[in-house]
Amino acid sequence: MRRLIALSLAGLAGMTLCTMLSADEKDGPYLMSVSFSVPRLEKWTAETVDQFHASPYDGVAVKIPDAYARTPAPKLEDLSPAVQLIKSKAKPGRHVWPWIFLTRIIAPNPEKSHQSASKKKVDVGFKGMDLDGLGGALEEYCNVWRLALRLAREFGAPGIVFDPEAYNDYSVDSLRYLSQTSGKPVDEVERLLRAIGTRMADIAAEEFPDAIIWSLFTQFQVDPDLCTMPTILFDAMLMRAREKNIPLVLVDGGETVGYAFINLDNLDRHHKLRALQVAPLMEKYGGRLVMGCTISPWADAKERTGWMAEWPSCVNSTFKTIADFEPVFVTLMRRYRHFWIYAASAAPYDPLKPESASRYNPTLLKARAEAKRLGPLPPYEVPKLSDLANAQPFTKDLAEDAAKWSVGGGPEASPSALPPEDGPGVRFMVNVDTNRRGEEKYPAGWLFLNRDLGDAIRGEGQPADLGEAVGLRFQIRFRQEGKIRVGLREKAGATTHWVSVFPKKAGEWKDVAIPIELFALEDRRGVTRISFYVAEGWYAHGDKLTFDIRKMAFCK
Repeated sequence: MRRLIALSLAGLAGMTLCTMLSADEKDGPYLMSVSFSVPRLEKWTAETVDQFHASPYDGVAVKIPDAYARTPAPKLEDLSPAVQLIKSKAKPGRHVWPWIFLTRIIAPNPEKSHQSASKKKVDVGFKGMDLDGLGGALEEYCNVWRLALRLAREFGAPGIVFDPEAYNDYSVDSLRYLSQTSGKPVDEVERLLRAIGTRMADIAAEEFPDAIIWSLFTQFQVDPDLCTMPTILFDAMLMRAREKNIPLVLVDGGETVGYAFINLDNLDRHHKLRALQVAPLMEKYGGRLVMGCTISPWADAKERTGWMAEWPSCVNSTFKTIADFEPVFVTLMRRYRHFWIYAASAAPYDPLKPESASRYNPTLLKARAEAKRLGPLPPYEVPKLSDLANAQPFTKDLAEDAAKWSVGGGPEASPSALPPEDGPGVRFMVNVDTNRRGEEKYPAGWLFLNRDLGDAIRGEGQPADLGEAVGLRFQIRFRQEGKIRVGLREKAGATTHWVSVFPKKAGEWKDVAIPIELFALEDRRGVTRISFYVAEGWYAHGDKLTFDIRKMAFCK
């Protein structure tokens, strides 16, 4: 078995955590294959094992059970034939990773589910999520979590693969939605979510204390303020591990960064953006949070189907054949120790079928050799938030004059000035109407609050020069739970770069400080507009939303 590289971390009372999977320095990063095409554990045969060992991968994710399973968790002895087969054919440096899903505790909602989920309405004894366990699903979920950790130890694998995607009902990411479906206050919803995350850490301490929990994503990138279901679960798990000195490690697999990119520069910008967004949390968890990466390649662009034939990042990509992905593989292998490849049926790619795998394996092997020759890349430079806190405004208060702001996207949105007791500022009000499809330009029902920046620094009508800016600061108050996004547009008609903002607590003012790098601007000297937007799909029909904004300025 490849040796795990241990990092001693300051501030942990001398504790040592196994945070790197690579095995030997000579081999570089740990390469994981994740694919729904790989058979469930009990269906593995000697041929399946042989195909895995013939692949370029160090690890493979194996479902136990499927994502939508609701039957009782299998017992370890029930899986004995497959376990013994895999152990009997084990090879050094090759690991079978048990792969489990959060969907076990999420009730099916056909209107908000993944396209692969059943569209039949099923009564599972609870709505939203089984937060308190009264629906019976939470106990089964914990049984599967425990089983996966036991299997990982049996296999000699470094840990388990965890998929937190809410395939059954994507609305459950919202605490407000969970409050509505459960009938519990938002504070109680958060407490129950934290209890689940804590229990996950405690089970790991019992079964496999130094396990690596390789999550396909964490959502920390889009929610660093810990206001959504996945981030609260992970935060509770990591804080419990820190409190009890449990040496588990969470790998953020990077799915929220993206599966596909237009070109190599586009990929690098997205990964640098994540490094900026998660930097404060990396310090908070004392080394227990590690960044990983992913990509979903195709052998021939003309063969793509499904989402790969539709997503702009795929359709507009300059990568046309598997050979074009070689520099992508090399870059990610040099940048990260934990690298998983999503072998998607849309490519099509089946990593354990020789006729499919043979189209990908040579390029992966070549990339590993090149990454080893070139050596690791330096880490991204991350600005300190203290630099932004001490920065001085160099623009006027952009929220001071409410008349400078306008709305777009439909009649559901309206602006006004803040009441005098709150000081100068702008109020953004939205009456959510999901029955109306919005303007033709915004059929999804996006409502915007916009301000041109022509008068912010230069003369009226001129783009703002933010070349010296280190960030944007403002205060915001949410009158309800939820989220909003703030963005900057570089040129008229150009794409706006967005950053999500979540409330500290409904009804309270929140100080927001966003490093300018988070907006991923290509030209800071030609910014023409600042905007906020709300997607009606984030909320329920009939909701009346109010967002108050004040004390807004760019700083240097």
